[in-house]
Amino acid sequence: MKISSPIIEHLLKVKWFSYGLVLLPVIFFGICLWIGHNFNNYAFLSQLNDIFTSRPSIWNYYLANYDMNLFGNQLADVVLTGVNWTVGRGAFDGDFIFFPIINGLVAFVSVMVLLMVAFKKSIWHKQYALVAFFLIYLISGISENQLLIPYQCPVAVLMVLICYPEFSFEREADDVKEEDYDRDWSDGRPRRRRKRNYEFY
Repeated sequence: MKISSPIIEHLLKVKWFSYGLVLLPVIFFGICLWIGHNFNNYAFLSQLNDIFTSRPSIWNYYLANYDMNLFGNQLADVVLTGVNWTVGRGAFDGDFIFFPIINGLVAFVSVMVLLMVAFKKSIWHKQYALVAFFLIYLISGISENQLLIPYQCPVAVLMVLICYPEFSFEREADDVKEEDYDRDWSDGRPRRRRKRNYEFY
């Protein structure tokens, strides 16, 4: 990140690049959705299935058996054998497919909007370390479920805080409320000590 930061800073000044980063959650959702729906239609997706430890086949299974509705689904109990064998032995990883099926489109669209607004504000305020942090978790959200779960990942909490109207990335200024004087007993000379009241926004 240190080596590539000048390049990233330059690219972030280009509008289409920064807009592309902000839209990454939607782009990743679209890619995962396409892979899940088309898993049986293209041979190369079987090879992708081996690389991504069966995620595409799992997405295909749940997309075929559960509709994305407004308020989510209650998944059936996992059955490992017999006619109702569950692909992936009940594993369901990949937040861009898992979250909308389990929690519904209302919750999913809400958190996606919050995520994109938080990402945009991080880019706008040139918080590149935070942008990198978001990117890492966004990419991991393709195959894992920790992206939008508050107790597993700080991104869910951070995006809410960043979208809060009064949130600021940096302390604006030190508000000096008072000055007082005390005596340094080691040499007998008066020493001024400034008390600061730090205000965080």
